[in-house]
Amino acid sequence: MGLKQSIQEEYSRSPIATIAAVIGAAVGVITLMLSQIQFNSSHIASNSVPEVLSVTSSQNMVSNLFLAVAFFISIAFSGATLVRIVAAKHDIAALFLSVPLAALTNFFTILIIYLSPPRNIDTTLFASAHELTRYSIAVVYLIICAKAVLIDLTKTSTKKDSDDKSDENSSALAAIVIALILLSVWSSAVSKGESLLVSTFLPEVTHVQESVVH
Repeated sequence: MGLKQSIQEEYSRSPIATIAAVIGAAVGVITLMLSQIQFNSSHIASNSVPEVLSVTSSQNMVSNLFLAVAFFISIAFSGATLVRIVAAKHDIAALFLSVPLAALTNFFTILIIYLSPPRNIDTTLFASAHELTRYSIAVVYLIICAKAVLIDLTKTSTKKDSDDKSDENSSALAAIVIALILLSVWSSAVSKGESLLVSTFLPEVTHVQESVVH
Protein backbone atom coordinates (compact mmCIF):
# COMPACT_ATOMS: atom_id res chain seq x y z
CA MET A 1 0.00 0.00 0.00
CA GLY A 2 2.85 2.36 0.84
CA LEU A 3 4.49 1.82 -2.55
CA LYS A 4 1.18 2.34 -4.36
CA GLN A 5 0.66 5.62 -2.53
CA SER A 6 4.21 6.67 -3.41
CA ILE A 7 3.53 5.98 -7.09
CA GLN A 8 0.31 7.99 -6.95
CA GLU A 9 2.07 10.86 -5.18
CA GLU A 10 4.92 10.80 -7.70
CA TYR A 11 2.42 10.83 -10.57
CA SER A 12 0.47 13.74 -9.09
CA ARG A 13 3.69 15.67 -8.44
CA SER A 14 5.33 15.03 -11.83
CA PRO A 15 3.02 13.13 -14.21
CA ILE A 16 5.16 13.74 -17.29
CA ALA A 17 8.28 12.32 -15.64
CA THR A 18 6.38 9.29 -14.35
CA ILE A 19 4.85 8.52 -17.75
CA ALA A 20 8.24 9.07 -19.39
CA ALA A 21 9.79 6.55 -16.97
CA VAL A 22 7.23 3.91 -17.96
CA ILE A 23 7.74 4.64 -21.65
CA GLY A 24 11.51 4.54 -21.08
CA ALA A 25 11.28 1.02 -19.68
CA ALA A 26 9.34 -0.06 -22.77
CA VAL A 27 11.87 1.64 -25.05
CA GLY A 28 14.68 -0.20 -23.27
CA VAL A 29 13.04 -3.58 -23.84
CA ILE A 30 12.38 -2.80 -27.52
CA THR A 31 15.96 -1.59 -27.98
CA LEU A 32 17.34 -4.78 -26.47
CA MET A 33 15.14 -6.86 -28.79
CA LEU A 34 16.26 -4.88 -31.84
CA SER A 35 19.91 -5.39 -30.92
CA GLN A 36 19.38 -9.13 -30.53
CA ILE A 37 17.61 -9.30 -33.92
CA GLN A 38 20.44 -7.38 -35.58
CA PHE A 39 23.05 -9.60 -33.93
CA ASN A 40 21.30 -12.77 -35.12
CA SER A 41 20.82 -11.35 -38.63
CA SER A 42 24.49 -10.39 -38.88
CA HIS A 43 25.61 -13.88 -37.94
CA ILE A 44 23.25 -15.48 -40.44
CA ALA A 45 24.51 -13.11 -43.14
CA SER A 46 28.15 -13.75 -42.26
CA ASN A 47 27.65 -17.51 -42.49
CA SER A 48 26.06 -17.28 -45.93
CA VAL A 49 27.66 -14.26 -47.60
CA PRO A 50 30.73 -12.95 -45.72
CA GLU A 51 30.80 -9.63 -47.57
CA VAL A 52 27.33 -8.71 -46.36
CA LEU A 53 28.41 -8.51 -42.72
CA SER A 54 31.02 -5.81 -43.25
CA VAL A 55 28.73 -3.71 -45.44
CA THR A 56 25.80 -4.05 -43.05
CA SER A 57 27.97 -3.26 -40.02
CA SER A 58 29.33 -0.13 -41.71
CA GLN A 59 25.83 1.10 -42.55
CA ASN A 60 24.52 0.38 -39.06
CA MET A 61 27.26 2.07 -37.03
CA VAL A 62 25.36 5.32 -36.51
CA SER A 63 22.06 3.57 -35.81
CA ASN A 64 23.83 1.27 -33.34
CA LEU A 65 25.18 4.28 -31.50
CA PHE A 66 21.67 5.66 -31.16
CA LEU A 67 20.45 2.23 -29.99
CA ALA A 68 23.00 2.18 -27.17
CA VAL A 69 22.34 5.79 -26.15
CA ALA A 70 18.55 5.35 -26.28
CA PHE A 71 18.74 2.20 -24.20
CA PHE A 72 20.98 3.73 -21.53
CA ILE A 73 18.99 6.96 -21.19
CA SER A 74 15.59 5.25 -21.09
CA ILE A 75 16.54 2.51 -18.62
CA ALA A 76 18.68 4.75 -16.39
CA PHE A 77 15.89 7.33 -16.17
CA SER A 78 13.27 4.65 -15.43
CA GLY A 79 15.41 3.00 -12.78
CA ALA A 80 16.23 6.29 -11.05
CA THR A 81 12.55 7.27 -11.05
CA LEU A 82 11.63 3.93 -9.46
CA VAL A 83 14.27 4.49 -6.78
CA ARG A 84 12.88 7.96 -6.07
CA ILE A 85 9.37 6.51 -5.71
CA VAL A 86 10.58 3.85 -3.27
CA ALA A 87 12.63 6.44 -1.36
CA ALA A 88 9.47 8.41 -0.56
CA LYS A 89 8.51 5.66 1.93
CA HIS A 90 11.61 3.51 2.36
CA ASP A 91 14.80 5.51 1.95
CA ILE A 92 17.20 2.77 3.10
CA ALA A 93 15.55 0.20 0.85
CA ALA A 94 15.77 2.65 -2.05
CA LEU A 95 19.50 3.11 -1.43
CA PHE A 96 20.12 -0.64 -1.58
CA LEU A 97 17.78 -1.02 -4.58
CA SER A 98 19.64 1.66 -6.54
CA VAL A 99 22.90 -0.34 -6.58
CA PRO A 100 21.66 -3.43 -8.50
CA LEU A 101 19.47 -1.28 -10.74
CA ALA A 102 22.40 0.93 -11.73
CA ALA A 103 24.72 -2.07 -12.16
CA LEU A 104 22.15 -3.86 -14.34
CA THR A 105 21.66 -0.72 -16.43
CA ASN A 106 25.40 -0.58 -17.13
CA PHE A 107 25.56 -4.33 -17.77
CA PHE A 108 22.77 -4.30 -20.32
CA THR A 109 24.25 -1.22 -21.98
CA ILE A 110 27.50 -3.16 -22.47
CA LEU A 111 25.42 -6.05 -23.81
CA ILE A 112 23.73 -3.71 -26.32
CA ILE A 113 27.14 -2.46 -27.47
CA TYR A 114 28.31 -6.06 -27.88
CA LEU A 115 25.21 -7.07 -29.85
CA SER A 116 25.15 -3.89 -31.97
CA PRO A 117 28.63 -2.32 -31.88
CA PRO A 118 28.92 1.31 -33.04
CA ARG A 119 32.41 0.50 -34.33
CA ASN A 120 34.74 -2.48 -34.58
CA ILE A 121 34.70 -4.53 -31.39
CA ASP A 122 37.90 -4.50 -29.32
CA THR A 123 38.94 -4.20 -25.68
CA THR A 124 39.54 -0.46 -26.01
CA LEU A 125 35.92 0.08 -27.07
CA PHE A 126 34.62 -1.73 -24.02
CA ALA A 127 37.11 -0.11 -21.66
CA SER A 128 35.78 3.28 -22.75
CA ALA A 129 32.19 2.04 -22.59
CA HIS A 130 32.60 0.83 -19.00
CA GLU A 131 34.05 4.14 -17.89
CA LEU A 132 31.42 6.17 -19.72
CA THR A 133 28.50 4.19 -18.32
CA ARG A 134 29.86 4.48 -14.78
CA TYR A 135 30.14 8.25 -14.91
CA SER A 136 26.82 8.62 -16.73
CA ILE A 137 24.81 6.45 -14.33
CA ALA A 138 26.18 8.40 -11.38
CA VAL A 139 25.09 11.68 -13.01
CA VAL A 140 21.58 10.36 -13.75
CA TYR A 141 21.02 9.14 -10.20
CA LEU A 142 22.48 12.34 -8.76
CA ILE A 143 20.12 14.47 -10.82
CA ILE A 144 16.98 12.44 -10.09
CA CYS A 145 17.55 10.98 -6.62
CA ALA A 146 20.32 12.74 -4.72
CA LYS A 147 18.68 16.10 -4.13
CA ALA A 148 16.22 14.74 -1.56
CA VAL A 149 18.98 12.75 0.17
CA LEU A 150 21.22 15.81 0.45
CA ILE A 151 18.33 17.91 1.81
CA ASP A 152 17.57 15.27 4.46
CA LEU A 153 21.23 15.09 5.49
CA THR A 154 21.45 18.87 5.74
CA LYS A 155 18.25 19.13 7.80
CA THR A 156 19.39 16.39 10.14
CA SER A 157 22.77 18.03 10.63
CA THR A 158 21.48 21.58 11.12
CA LYS A 159 18.21 21.25 13.03
CA LYS A 160 19.98 21.22 16.43
CA ASP A 161 22.17 24.21 15.59
CA SER A 162 19.67 26.48 13.87
CA ASP A 163 20.40 29.37 16.27
CA ASP A 164 24.13 29.41 15.53
CA LYS A 165 24.99 30.47 12.00
CA SER A 166 28.57 29.20 12.09
CA ASP A 167 27.48 25.83 13.49
CA GLU A 168 24.79 25.63 10.84
CA ASN A 169 27.31 26.27 8.06
CA SER A 170 29.76 23.72 9.43
CA SER A 171 26.98 21.16 9.79
CA ALA A 172 25.88 21.75 6.20
CA LEU A 173 29.47 21.29 5.06
CA ALA A 174 29.67 18.05 7.06
CA ALA A 175 26.47 16.86 5.35
CA ILE A 176 28.03 17.51 1.94
CA VAL A 177 31.15 15.56 2.94
CA ILE A 178 28.97 12.65 4.07
CA ALA A 179 27.07 12.80 0.78
CA LEU A 180 30.35 12.66 -1.17
CA ILE A 181 31.46 9.64 0.85
CA LEU A 182 28.13 7.93 0.18
CA LEU A 183 28.51 8.70 -3.53
CA SER A 184 31.99 7.18 -3.56
CA VAL A 185 30.82 4.01 -1.79
CA TRP A 186 27.75 3.80 -4.04
CA SER A 187 29.81 4.22 -7.22
CA SER A 188 32.27 1.55 -6.10
CA ALA A 189 29.44 -0.89 -5.38
CA VAL A 190 27.82 -0.23 -8.76
CA SER A 191 31.15 -0.66 -10.57
CA LYS A 192 31.84 -3.92 -8.76
CA GLY A 193 28.39 -5.26 -9.56
CA GLU A 194 28.73 -4.28 -13.21
CA SER A 195 32.17 -5.92 -13.45
CA LEU A 196 30.93 -9.17 -11.90
CA LEU A 197 27.91 -9.32 -14.21
CA VAL A 198 29.99 -8.65 -17.33
CA SER A 199 32.76 -11.11 -16.41
CA THR A 200 30.17 -13.79 -15.59
CA PHE A 201 27.79 -13.51 -18.52
CA LEU A 202 29.54 -11.76 -21.43
CA PRO A 203 32.49 -12.71 -23.68
CA GLU A 204 36.02 -11.85 -22.62
CA VAL A 205 36.34 -8.93 -25.04
CA THR A 206 33.74 -7.03 -22.99
CA HIS A 207 35.43 -7.56 -19.63
CA VAL A 208 36.72 -4.64 -17.61
CA GLN A 209 40.38 -4.02 -18.36
CA GLU A 210 41.73 -2.96 -14.97
CA SER A 211 44.85 -1.49 -16.53
CA VAL A 212 42.69 0.93 -18.50
CA VAL A 213 39.59 1.46 -16.40
CA HIS A 214 40.13 2.53 -12.80
